Amino acid sequence: MSWLWNFVRTVCMVLLVAVLTLAFFYLLSLNRGREASGLAQTLERVGERAMLAVRDPQERERIAALYEQFVEQVRRRQISPRWVEKVAARALNLAYGKGHDPNGAEDLRRALVVAQNAPRPSKASSGSEETWTRVEKKVRAAEGVMLYWERETAASADSTGEVPVLLDDNLRPRVDSAVVRRLRELEEKQRQLRALHEERLQQLRERQRLLDSLRRMIEVMDTAEVSADTVPSLNSAQ
Repeated sequence: MSWLWNFVRTVCMVLLVAVLTLAFFYLLSLNRGREASGLAQTLERVGERAMLAVRDPQERERIAALYEQFVEQVRRRQISPRWVEKVAARALNLAYGKGHDPNGAEDLRRALVVAQNAPRPSKASSGSEETWTRVEKKVRAAEGVMLYWERETAASADSTGEVPVLLDDNLRPRVDSAVVRRLRELEEKQRQLRALHEERLQQLRERQRLLDSLRRMIEVMDTAEVSADTVPSLNSAQ
């Protein structure tokens, strides 16, 4: 009977290990699905806003169809993380540019076509979990940057309503050259105002010195008059 007990115990241990292994891979795949879903939801949100910037209805419909396929491929990890960043950058530029980039819609369309026609990455080259988590964080951070600048420009009195930054293919923000020119113009105006302020201060100092000189002259003349009035009085007393 001991051999039967050992056999049953061995079978139970094997079954337990198999169940635990299956549970582990199930949780791992579930976590991957959640991460892919989170990234896809962020891309969907950006895409919806980007489509609002496409003025031509037919072009908007074509790009929206391509973008929807792209998001589905991201869910299935059939797009390389590198292309996810490129497409996300163009979508964000289009979504928040508000005409800032006249070729924004065409750039997004081309990026979608190239990304979907690129060779599908294998499981080994599709990127690790850390890579996809980093991509999701970068897309969300880039979206946050654009939202921040949108609020800042909306609060500015002389704002044109355009976000003054563009994202490169690595989702890094860079300031537009037109904004750089405006900043330089503001710096030049501030320099001129400071020079004018210094000139005005110098004029006020000169006037103050003149007033002080006149005040001293008046005090001296008053003192001289008092002395002149005092001398005859003393002579009459004698």
